[in-house]
Amino acid sequence: MSKGGRTCIHCHEQTHSHILCHLCHGVQPFLKGAAAPSPFAYFGVPASFDLDLQALEQRYFYLQRQVHPDCASTGNGMSGSNDNKSNEISTHLMHHGMQVNMIYTLLKNPLSRGIALLEAHTGPVNLETAPQDPQMLWDVMQRQESLAAAKGFTELNELVMAAEVHLQHTLAVVKALFAASAPRDALLSALMVLKYAQKWRENSRDKLRQIPK
Repeated sequence: MSKGGRTCIHCHEQTHSHILCHLCHGVQPFLKGAAAPSPFAYFGVPASFDLDLQALEQRYFYLQRQVHPDCASTGNGMSGSNDNKSNEISTHLMHHGMQVNMIYTLLKNPLSRGIALLEAHTGPVNLETAPQDPQMLWDVMQRQESLAAAKGFTELNELVMAAEVHLQHTLAVVKALFAASAPRDALLSALMVLKYAQKWRENSRDKLRQIPK
């Protein structure tokens, strides 16, 4: 469980949840901008690149149940409220519902998860403007040319397997760098490699699907 929490607006106690207070079950206001918690804190999972994806999925289903409108009848701060208060809470639940879906998509993707983790520790990250290693760009170009030239199923299947091996190796490198609290520049470079590794696997798989076996 992430330790990021807040003070409940209903019972005024500290709660570890950003959606429903774990003590009084009151709906918490949806926070935006600088006041918003990190994706990891919002989801209540460790701020780590090496997340348990099965546990993440279970957490997602749990949070989905929390933000479902039907939870209003089981005590989440809505019962006995006036119409304006009920509408306000319903709006918070709607925003929380969209946020839960968005953050689950973000955290289950290694690249966006890595960017979110780096941002949580060092500030905003923009891979589009980050310095790019010339050797990495050369390797990317070579892979693109190989993929463009590949025609048969066997040749493309070999490229798909090579792309998967490269991606798994890259993931291991990124994981190790985060675990070692590597400098920001080193993590940026590794995430850039991960970006292209994921794209290479995606493109090779897409082209393979278009080839009759």
